Amino acid sequence: MAKRYELSDASWEMIKDLITLDQKTGRPRNNDRLMLNGILWVLCSGATWRDMPERFGPWSTVYQRFRDWRNRGTFDQMLKRLNIKLNEQGLIDLDTWMIDSTTVRATRASSGVGKKGGAEEPLDHELGLSRGGLTTKIHRLCDSNGIPLCFNFSDGQASDIAHAQPLLDRVQIPSSQRGRSPKRCRWLLADKGYDAEHLIRHYFSYTA
Repeated sequence: MAKRYELSDASWEMIKDLITLDQKTGRPRNNDRLMLNGILWVLCSGATWRDMPERFGPWSTVYQRFRDWRNRGTFDQMLKRLNIKLNEQGLIDLDTWMIDSTTVRATRASSGVGKKGGAEEPLDHELGLSRGGLTTKIHRLCDSNGIPLCFNFSDGQASDIAHAQPLLDRVQIPSSQRGRSPKRCRWLLADKGYDAEHLIRHYFSYTA
């Protein structure tokens, strides 16, 4: 039985071909499933990489594997495959979607504390200075079951309304069938932070 935050055998079988490499030369790789379980433990628990349990191996190795998979787009491929499977099983609500955002405070490392010289923070890290300090805002569109459909990131002080329309324009439900994937809903649920005339007009044209 899988431990908390770790993949079950069925879940691993679903995505293992996306991350397991056929290595013929060089130093043997650490177990990919173990590395992924370590990544999930950190991301789900909210702990720092250095606090990761020793059973996953050296934290620096797990973190480097996380960076490699992120840069290769592996996590995007995982999300797409999982959404295809959920859509085929009829588990994605195509009628009602929800849009919202959450603000995440930057860690000391990501905010540059302790750095001496070196390159400036990359723009795509989307760090902004707000009342809570250096923060990033995550904008998300999901269905009524909470299944994520589309993400966007901004600096922490950005308004929700400024990123609503781009998020709606980018959503695309993946499908294994040929042809255009559905990217419209009948109802869009949002709080008052999205109450703007231009977004309402865009929404009605979007769902028409």
